Amino acid sequence: MEKFAAVYLVNGHGSKNQYKYPETLQADLQMVITDLDLRHGQGNWLAGYGGDPYRPTSPDIAHILRIMHQEHGVPVIAVQCDLFEHAIMHPEKSETYAHLQDGAVFFYETKYWVDPSSGQRNVLYGGYQTVREDGAQSEVLVGGSSIWFDPEICKLLAGHIVIGGGRITRDDCRACQAFGVPIYYIKAPAKYYFEESEALMYGEIDMWMQNITVWHVPYLAGFLEIGPNFADEIKLMQWRLS
Repeated sequence: MEKFAAVYLVNGHGSKNQYKYPETLQADLQMVITDLDLRHGQGNWLAGYGGDPYRPTSPDIAHILRIMHQEHGVPVIAVQCDLFEHAIMHPEKSETYAHLQDGAVFFYETKYWVDPSSGQRNVLYGGYQTVREDGAQSEVLVGGSSIWFDPEICKLLAGHIVIGGGRITRDDCRACQAFGVPIYYIKAPAKYYFEESEALMYGEIDMWMQNITVWHVPYLAGFLEIGPNFADEIKLMQWRLS
């Protein structure tokens, strides 16, 4: 990663939520990518994400990375647990990880946590996890988040591009806040969410964003709001091109 002028973590809606208006993503990304190309030079900055597979019928964060790579020539690195090493290195369809061509993938050891109520073992993909030791309780970053915000890696992060997202995206933004990493936030509605809670239409990340003082956070590099008619209704709330 050190050979690039900058590295940007990219987070957003996963396969469970997906994007409600995927046709608007090109316009959204164009503004961010144009800015970063001006800052660092085209092809001189790297986009990193969690290694989700691209599925044509499921527009999620992998769809974003595919657009960035194929339409804008952005190199991509995936950081994923080794549980999916075979699936990534030997995909059934070449298009699944075509966006990693000329890029890279980093595998870390898969770790689990056990749900005390059900006894079910779950993969720790990322975000903060509560741990208890010697009677004390604390939060630690796990999974891919522990890699991205490792001090040696985090110092390479020039920013965090957020296009919707859930708990892990929210927690990664919390880590950005702690480490002073700038955030580019695009408010993007999810296709699937709990209907009884419209507050989750844009993902847990949006609830977190609404609870911070947007106009007084220096690490918020950009803030866009999109809708079904993005080209006509774009609201540039804040965009710093410094």
